[in-house]
Amino acid sequence: MFCTFLRTRAVIGLSGDDSIDFLQGLISNDARILLENKSIYAALLSPQGRFLHDFFLVPAQGKIFIDIQADRARDLFARLSLYKLRSKVEIIMKEEFLAAALWGSDSFSPIQAGCKIYPDPRLPEIGYRMLGTEDSIKEFIVSNKCNEVGQGEYEKFRLSLTVPDTRDMIIEKSLLLECGFEELHGVDFSKGCYVGQEVTARSKFRGQVRKSFYGAISDSVLPACGEKIMAGNKIIGEIRTSEGNVGLAQLYNEEYEVAKRNNEPLTCLGSRLEISPAAWANYSK
Repeated sequence: MFCTFLRTRAVIGLSGDDSIDFLQGLISNDARILLENKSIYAALLSPQGRFLHDFFLVPAQGKIFIDIQADRARDLFARLSLYKLRSKVEIIMKEEFLAAALWGSDSFSPIQAGCKIYPDPRLPEIGYRMLGTEDSIKEFIVSNKCNEVGQGEYEKFRLSLTVPDTRDMIIEKSLLLECGFEELHGVDFSKGCYVGQEVTARSKFRGQVRKSFYGAISDSVLPACGEKIMAGNKIIGEIRTSEGNVGLAQLYNEEYEVAKRNNEPLTCLGSRLEISPAAWANYSK
């Protein structure tokens, strides 16, 4: 079993009688699942239906904890505070808490060494996540004889599964279904209204998903996030996050299929790419 501290993550705490109802009107997933003591993956969208934040919602200690990309945490905190109005909800930064990831063959009870442990709701193969203080997570690592590794090793593992994270989405531009939120259990189409819901629902029911994530491998270190991917002289997508020569590509589905049928090599800054579909993705939607 491997464990890594996710020091690029931060934690926000929600408490109060209206917490579930407050979240239900804002996020892409069904907040009522939290009442079953299950964690969920979700997003907050702009009113225009564009991506702003993705995060994990984790029920513990009679509260709801939000595991979010650290450099986006203050923005989410401000937006939640703005939407709060008269709701009976308290929102605080939980700076004493850290996030960690676990992967391997073991399974765990929800609470160990004072840590909250939960299956990553996106994909069973990606393992578990954990929230706790630094000392409690270290105690867990020692008591369970985990192999502690750097975050780069976790990123390689994540990318090997073609699973995106926050940095793979483009703020105020990306659409949820183009980022795999349906297959990765981050959106619910029967929960009712939430901010940006109309655009997401229309994309689903009209089949307007033009782009998707694919795995990308190169013979050399992949270029920076955002660099264009070419099929001949035509741009068909771009590189997103990577670790060494392994990363994610977001491609226009139709253009990629045409290039594949024509046996056109795909390149980025002159380096040839090997592209593979994500095992979890539905490219026909």
